[in-house]
Amino acid sequence: MADYVVDKTKLTMAYGNFVNPTDVTVSTTNITAFVAGFGADNLKYPDPWLLAKTNGISGGAPTIEFDWGGGVTPGCVGIINHNLGTQGYFRVRVEDHTGSWVEYARFDFDDDSDIFIPINNIIGGGTKHRVILDDGGADNDFYIGHIFYGPTATFNTNPPDADFIQSRHAPHVVQHSAGGAKHVAFGGPQQNGTLEISFRRATMADLKFFHGLSNGDLLGFLPPEIGNVASASKQNWGQEPFWGYLIDRVQAPVGPGQMQTGTEGKYDMTLFFEGAV
Repeated sequence: MADYVVDKTKLTMAYGNFVNPTDVTVSTTNITAFVAGFGADNLKYPDPWLLAKTNGISGGAPTIEFDWGGGVTPGCVGIINHNLGTQGYFRVRVEDHTGSWVEYARFDFDDDSDIFIPINNIIGGGTKHRVILDDGGADNDFYIGHIFYGPTATFNTNPPDADFIQSRHAPHVVQHSAGGAKHVAFGGPQQNGTLEISFRRATMADLKFFHGLSNGDLLGFLPPEIGNVASASKQNWGQEPFWGYLIDRVQAPVGPGQMQTGTEGKYDMTLFFEGAV
C-alpha cells in the first residue's frame, strides 16, 4: 500500500468538499435498513447533524459508496459526528474504483472522535469511492453525520502554537425538579467548538487562497505534529482534528513590499471557524 501520510510537521487543511446533493450518489452494502427519515442520502449534505442512522446490519462489513459520475482526487476522508467507536467499530478502510476496487487507506480508531484520514492526493481518477467499516462481525447499528471527501492544502508556514486556539464546550441545560428547584444538567448532545488561527507575516499566496474561500464552507484541520495514521483522529491535549465552518477572516498588510514592487508584501491573517459538532 502506498504511503498516504501527510507531512506531520505541517498544518493541513481539508477544503473543497466533493460531497453535495448535486454531484454525488450514495449507496450502501450490508445495511438492510435505515431509520425512517435518516437514510443514506442525508450523507450528501455537509451538515453533520443531518444523520444517517442504520436499522439493520447483516452479511458483512457495512459499506458506504459514493459515485461521482467522473474522476475525483481527494486529499483526505473525514467522518464527522458518529458513534462508531461506541458501537464496536474499530477500523475504516477506504477504496477507489478505476475498473476494480483498490484499497488506498485504512484507519484504526477506538472512540467516537471525528476522523481525519490524510491521503495526500496520491490517488486519483476514481469515479467511485467507498468506506468499509469493520466491526468483527458484531453488526451493530450506528449513525454518521457526514463523510467528507476533498482536496487538502498543507501550509508552508505553521501558525505559532499560541495562535492555534481550539476550544469545545458542552451547553449547560437548566432543569427544574418537581419541587421547583433548578439544577444544571450536563452532557448535552451538541458541543459547540471554535477554532481561531493566526498567521504572522503570511504570504500573498496564503492570503489569496483564503480570500477565495466562502463563509460557511465546511473545512477540516489536522494540527501540526499529529498528521500520522496512528494518531490522526486521537485527542492530543485539545489539538484533535477540527471540522467546522469558516465564519470570518481578518487580513491586514504589515509590509514591507507591495504588489507593484519586486518584494512580496506580508500580511497578518486571522481566521475564525465555528465547529461542525
